[in-house]
Amino acid sequence: MKHLKFYLVALVAILAFPSWGQSRGHYLHIAVTAPAGESLEGQGFVLEQVISDDNRMSYPSGETVLDAEGKCTVDVFEGNHSIRIERAGFVTYEKTFAVTADMTLNIALQEAVSDPFSLKTEVKHDIMTGGNNVTLSWNREDPAFFDDFEGYEAFAIEFGDWTGIDDDNAQTALLGGTYQNQGKFQYAQIINPLTGVTPPWYYEYPVLRAYSGNQYVGFIRTQTGVANDDWLISPAIEVGTDNILRFMAKSADQWNERFQVGITTELNPTADDFVFISSGNYETTPGVATGYEDWETKTYDLSEYAGETVKIAIRYISQAVLANGQTNAFMLMVDDFYVGQPDYYAETVARAKARRAPVMSPANPNERFEIYKNGEKAGETDDYYYVLENLPAGNYTLGVKALYREAESNTTETQLAISDGDYVKATFRISTNNNALPEGMTIGLTAAETGEAYSVTATGEETIVPSLPKGEYVIGVVADNYEPFSQTVKVDGDMEIPISLVERIIDPYNITVDCTENADGSVDAVVKWNQDLGFSDSFESYEDFSTGEFGDWISLDEDGLSTYPIALQTGELITYPGSATVNASGQVEAVPIAPMVFNPFATTPAMAPADVAVMAPDGNKSVIFNSSQMATSDKWLISPEITVRDGYIWTFYAKAYASLYLETMEFHISNGGAEPTDFVLIDQVTLPSEYWGLYSIDLSAYAGETVRLGFRYTSTDAFFAQVDNVYIGPSDDAMEDVGDVVKYEVYLDGVLKGTVEESTYTFEGISAGEHTIGVKAFYVSGESAMTEYKFNTHSGVASISGDDVAIAGGKGVIRIAAPCGLVEVYNLAGQLVATSNVDTEQQIAVPAGVYVVKTAGKTTKVVVY
Repeated sequence: MKHLKFYLVALVAILAFPSWGQSRGHYLHIAVTAPAGESLEGQGFVLEQVISDDNRMSYPSGETVLDAEGKCTVDVFEGNHSIRIERAGFVTYEKTFAVTADMTLNIALQEAVSDPFSLKTEVKHDIMTGGNNVTLSWNREDPAFFDDFEGYEAFAIEFGDWTGIDDDNAQTALLGGTYQNQGKFQYAQIINPLTGVTPPWYYEYPVLRAYSGNQYVGFIRTQTGVANDDWLISPAIEVGTDNILRFMAKSADQWNERFQVGITTELNPTADDFVFISSGNYETTPGVATGYEDWETKTYDLSEYAGETVKIAIRYISQAVLANGQTNAFMLMVDDFYVGQPDYYAETVARAKARRAPVMSPANPNERFEIYKNGEKAGETDDYYYVLENLPAGNYTLGVKALYREAESNTTETQLAISDGDYVKATFRISTNNNALPEGMTIGLTAAETGEAYSVTATGEETIVPSLPKGEYVIGVVADNYEPFSQTVKVDGDMEIPISLVERIIDPYNITVDCTENADGSVDAVVKWNQDLGFSDSFESYEDFSTGEFGDWISLDEDGLSTYPIALQTGELITYPGSATVNASGQVEAVPIAPMVFNPFATTPAMAPADVAVMAPDGNKSVIFNSSQMATSDKWLISPEITVRDGYIWTFYAKAYASLYLETMEFHISNGGAEPTDFVLIDQVTLPSEYWGLYSIDLSAYAGETVRLGFRYTSTDAFFAQVDNVYIGPSDDAMEDVGDVVKYEVYLDGVLKGTVEESTYTFEGISAGEHTIGVKAFYVSGESAMTEYKFNTHSGVASISGDDVAIAGGKGVIRIAAPCGLVEVYNLAGQLVATSNVDTEQQIAVPAGVYVVKTAGKTTKVVVY
């Protein structure tokens, strides 16, 4: 080994020097200039002695670095040399020259100038003002392949150039309503919840809506419950350089749907021809524990197939009914199937009116753009899009010019014609069957042909939309305490459209009974119902821009890095307590920010109400998580301590501000500890930007434990995300708003005992033993079904102790010291929850709560925390 090392060193020496005995003896002075404002300090360059075409010697990188004046002197060998300087935003400089004596090399770096390309326009009509917002975008290459499945017939099972394999040979399950090809043998089907199905699913089942437009591909479970084996195979796709496959996927119901993704270069493939590029044995979409309501991005690297023509398959392999009879699948939904460059979906978001500050185009850090409308400058931006607002109908020449330190590009132009359109006035007349009008009601209008969606806030009994495009619309209304409303209307002229809302009647729920024994042996029973038994917080009660600690919440900034300031499109900085500021030199000073209570109405200038993308789902406030600059964020919002009961879930709303940046978040749980190291990961998601995503996590595995829940923000070089409306408690059914109840009738063992307006009633002097309570709700428009609840008066016996019996409640346990015998533990509903044989001492583990313990002829009520 020693000899080998010697020969390697000798070989390196021969390659590194042109000849034995030659030494450096000439000074090469390098002077580089660049446009004003461009600091060259620390700029490296590659300097090589060219010994022959295939033999070059590089000078050490420590010697080839420019100083603040753009200068550097290197002691070099005599002979031919080459120099190369690469710098973002500039043309790469390369030169070959001969050194025969000391010499000076003067270099002027030239800016890399590129004309904007691929200009595209998107027009959004404002139905309330009649104006048009035009989003102009550029420098985005078209994808190798994209299909949003909008161009096919609704509920088709053969569509376009897509093919498939139905390997399970089983009939598909019948979904609700009536639609084409219902229950037929198939590998996949085009689903349109708005048209083609009667009645429409769009408003009654929003989880069945497409990711974009109206249509998507659905893989439906089998009718018999046997495992699916269905392949959807793409048309032939020519893969470009560094391309990816990306599509949106979700579960149609609460179950995790299973699938695989395969690829082949065979143009007439069989199932055996595909190589799977998905991870593991299969991948899944989120189920009820992690929020099946939201679409999830699925991405796969195709770089090794660059230049090849391929076909790609999605194979659906869920099993609807397991061996134990449990239902386990319903439908896999797939939308926006895309092959192309990774940044194609960094699309514009007109809804987001603020931007990250500062932000420079990734292709060139010195590049910014001027926008022109009919030859006149309309604005500037350093993004790849610009929104021209409220343009009237007419013909426009729109142009984009790239600006640099000193240079500028040619102006690239595109033509746009905005027609007068065919618009009408629609008047919506709203009525209810309970003689009241809901507040804050929103009318949703979705064009059946184009999928264009509008949202209008109702303004009383009459709401006017002055400039609605003619066409067929599905009109939907979701109002608190009313049944969902949906109908299809053809709008072909000025017209009045009636909307009749039906009051929602809620059966009483969450009945509890607390009993107290009287001296005569009878029992008084306090009955309560419609109770909020969980924890919820919308952050409205805390001071604006609170951070660190607010209430019992804890906010931590574990990365400690500067975050991106927020600025208006005009460049004006948005400030608030704890935000970035502008120093005396006019420079923005970014600062680290922990998650904080954010009120967009209270910033300077105010972001809301002009910018709806930053507004909370209700109220004014949410918790904001600001991204670290050029790094991965690590910021925590930690909940108060919460005792989890049976059936508890953790729900919350979360969203990204703008889809230009990938926002990610993790969800954790601890056993009560408040340090990040105390937490265990439950789930993680990529947040949507177009809407507030509702997430739900099942906490039943932690019943009886006192925990903290943690939101961990993990975005890399993004912008900001928000969280609001956190709830930990019983499932959604137990938290429903009961609306305007006129009265309740309360029954005991089938006999009406009283009528009350509040959700509580006291039965006095009832007999010991088992009873049935009934509660019925009455509304203006009708009455509910009766909800019944059985209880045993044992649960209300007052505490009794004896000299030979000691019973005490502790943390998660009941401790008993008593003679040998049977121990029975009841909850406050009188239900037996545990039994044990005590032998002097005994501990019984139970969830936190109030219990009645019976042993050795004694009955005691204890509290377990």
